[in-house]
Amino acid sequence: QAKIKMTIPPLGELEQTAASSDFREIDGVKVPFKLQVSSAMQAFTINITKVEQNLTVEDKVFVKQ
Repeated sequence: QAKIKMTIPPLGELEQTAASSDFREIDGVKVPFKLQVSSAMQAFTINITKVEQNLTVEDKVFVKQ
């Protein structure tokens, strides 16, 4: 679990907590498939369904449109 403090101009300083869980081994590397983030303003969960490593990424993906 990690605690992060950030400053949001209209609100001031806000502390956010992030926790990773449901670790699965993908190509020899443990990867969290669940991330839970919460603060005084909001809480949300990110569930990852698929992880692929070392894929080729085309240069056009990085071109500003």
